[in-house]
Amino acid sequence: LLASGGHTAIVKVLDYEHIELIAQSRDDACGEAFDKVARVLGLPYPGGPEIQKLAREGKPVYNMPEPKSSGLDDLYFSYSGLKTFVINLVHNLEQKGEKIPRADIAASFQKCAVSQLVDTLEKVIRATGIKDVAVAGGVSANEELRRRFDELAAKGCNVHYP
Repeated sequence: LLASGGHTAIVKVLDYEHIELIAQSRDDACGEAFDKVARVLGLPYPGGPEIQKLAREGKPVYNMPEPKSSGLDDLYFSYSGLKTFVINLVHNLEQKGEKIPRADIAASFQKCAVSQLVDTLEKVIRATGIKDVAVAGGVSANEELRRRFDELAAKGCNVHYP
């Protein structure tokens, strides 16, 4: 699994010369969405660590949109809709003059963004029988992502971090 500001993809590495692309982002990369959501929440760059820190203070109370792929032949990531949802949520709250629950928004966004990565990877694992997963890219440092991957490891999957 590669999850960074520039790319979000699942690849199956057969050997040094043979790599099979299984899923990739159709729009924004996961890390890019973290950065853009952080900006709308008034957090500094890079956004991933800042959202993680703020999310610790909040609860994931907002239901955020997740793309639904139809099967293994149609696996993809999409973070544009999630990012736009957060931007519109913040804008609508500002228009109403309401306080922005930044920590709850950060927690909700992080949960949804991470779930998309883990849920898609779990589909691949179930369908292919892959037992070893390497996680790379800046998003791999996210503690919620690592917590979810620890759950995968408890089910018998070997998860490797940089």
